[in-house]
Amino acid sequence: MHTTYYLNHSKINQRLQFVRAHNIESDYYKMLAIAEKNNPKIVSIYRTFKNKIIRKEAKNADGILSISQKIMNTLIKLATVII
Repeated sequence: MHTTYYLNHSKINQRLQFVRAHNIESDYYKMLAIAEKNNPKIVSIYRTFKNKIIRKEAKNADGILSISQKIMNTLIKLATVII
């Protein structure tokens, strides 16, 4: 999802736009927060990413393509919070 920055760009927002999800970044940040006990900022970054960035950027895409059913199920759960 880090590459979804341009989904709102005026030069391309009239085209069909899909996000290819190959992992769940919020899971990555969660594991990073668990591993980094001495850095509470990581927990804050994880929460911000999960609760704000994913929802904002995912709703700007026309669709999300996934390489696994598990990832797609997680993304569907996140997307239902957006709607």
